[in-house]
Amino acid sequence: MDVSHRRSAIAHHYQDFKVLSLDYKVASSENVPRKRYTVHIFLPDEINGLPALVEKVFSDSVSVESMLPFSNVDLGKLKIPRFKLSFKIEASAMLKEMDLVLPFMEEALTEIVEERAVCISKIIQKCTIEVNEEGTKAAAATMMMFPPAGCGAPRMNKPPPFDFIADHPFLFFIREQYTETVLFVGQVLNPLDE
Repeated sequence: MDVSHRRSAIAHHYQDFKVLSLDYKVASSENVPRKRYTVHIFLPDEINGLPALVEKVFSDSVSVESMLPFSNVDLGKLKIPRFKLSFKIEASAMLKEMDLVLPFMEEALTEIVEERAVCISKIIQKCTIEVNEEGTKAAAATMMMFPPAGCGAPRMNKPPPFDFIADHPFLFFIREQYTETVLFVGQVLNPLDE
């Protein structure tokens, strides 16, 4: 488990859980618009609290958006495990169920390839998600800074510092911030497993 020595982070402590947001910045070029990805880690206060947290996060009465932190807070200890998850799905059946059948039909793609009838037989999606100390460093480099109270901002009581130690099961989202699109949702069930 990695330890970060940051004094502050974009985080919030709710009644039964904490949320930490780590930004990853992707450089833009002329042809590719800039993207901003964020991993949001939802950590239940209770060691066995993940099922209740998942139920709360995915309930109809609450939006994930309303649970995301938006301001820097002081942290005590910050410990986040390195983790890497991979999965592969065969998506053809799902796409056909959504009535996307044309690419799977013979001769459907004849305008792309003239020599012979072409169709798609399978669509396989493989995803890998890796969070490590480099990601943590990238998040620290792109952290938003807010002016201190007294520079035209109203004085607000700062919440007391809290620890964010992800040493038990947690939920995470990876989201593209500009479009607010959730790209991945996952759970880390044993963060202490190397």
